[in-house]
Amino acid sequence: MKKNVYNEYNYGSRKNRAKRPVNNSSQRLIKISRTLSLNQTDRLRSESGMESTRTKSIQITTHRRKILLIFSTIIAIIILIYLCIMQLTANFHITINESKTTQTLDYLKYKKALEDYVNDNPLSRVRPFLDEDNLSEYMLIKYPEVLSVTDRGKSSLFETTYQFTFRKPVAKLKIENTTYFVDSNGISFENNYFEEPDLNIIDNSGIKLEKGQAVVSNKFLKFVGRLVEEAINKGYFITEAIIPPQKTREVDIKLKGRGTIIKLAIDREVTGQIEDMNRVLLYMDKTTIQPSYIDIRISGKAFYK
Repeated sequence: MKKNVYNEYNYGSRKNRAKRPVNNSSQRLIKISRTLSLNQTDRLRSESGMESTRTKSIQITTHRRKILLIFSTIIAIIILIYLCIMQLTANFHITINESKTTQTLDYLKYKKALEDYVNDNPLSRVRPFLDEDNLSEYMLIKYPEVLSVTDRGKSSLFETTYQFTFRKPVAKLKIENTTYFVDSNGISFENNYFEEPDLNIIDNSGIKLEKGQAVVSNKFLKFVGRLVEEAINKGYFITEAIIPPQKTREVDIKLKGRGTIIKLAIDREVTGQIEDMNRVLLYMDKTTIQPSYIDIRISGKAFYK
């Protein structure tokens, strides 16, 4: 009996195949490689997405910085232009330092003087370059009653306020029927905006007076000021102080209610001369002597005529 070799062969082959061990390692490697491949793909996609988000964030930040820089530059330019305008003077507003003035000020003439000054000195329109001392000297020549001019800042965008300080007289000076006023610096001027002083200085020296000229020294004025104070303490009121001809160290005074001229020396201490004057006048009152003048320039001695 013949065997079916083919069937046995096929059957054996199937048997053998069934009994052949399966290669699990290869399958595992394939799975791992597939897993790694999928993980790598996901990672690449994730990194690509992150990179895209980071790039967009950097671009937005850069754009914002550019906008901020442009905005800051514009603001800085506007502030710079504003500061430049604030330093320029196109118009003038005048105020005075004192409120107790007895006369109305002619603001227009002082404003015109300011305009003339800045026209002659164009750089003075820039406030930091204004020389206030030079401006005051200019005013001394043109209007000697002005003591100083001070920049007080902006009153509006194109207008600057200038404060005028005027000289206060301590004495009046009469020359050739013209009344001049003298301040504590010895400067003479004609326009007085304050109350007239009681003390009259009569200049008989023969020196021609010009506006803005120091006709009497500070020493003389200090002497007269002390003289007035010490005389009041003794009950006397000085009405006139006379500068005699060709005399630089002498002053003759007149007292209220008395016709006698008192001769004093400006180099001698005031208190001592007032004491000597008081003793002599008390003596004259007792003896009813009425001299035309009393000379007390020498300490401890008195001469009269």
